[in-house]
Amino acid sequence: MKRLIYLFTLCLSVQFLSAQVIYKEFNSEKLGGPRELKIQLPRSYDSSEKSYPIIVVLDGDYMFEIVSANVDYAAYWEDIPKRL
Repeated sequence: MKRLIYLFTLCLSVQFLSAQVIYKEFNSEKLGGPRELKIQLPRSYDSSEKSYPIIVVLDGDYMFEIVSANVDYAAYWEDIPKRL
């Protein structure tokens, strides 16, 4: 029964994840090799000429999901602007 509840909860939570995550790779001369940049676009993002605020996470391997979840939560409750 617990497995069924966990599966149901997982399916519902995945349905509400609509933010887009994009991976870009670039070559770093200073670090001597390729690096990957992870970009999460807001839920309200479209390809028009709107400006959006930028938040840079320097320790993205460990902190990216935590920061992006907090930003998404704050934007949902309109504590921070969704766009400029």
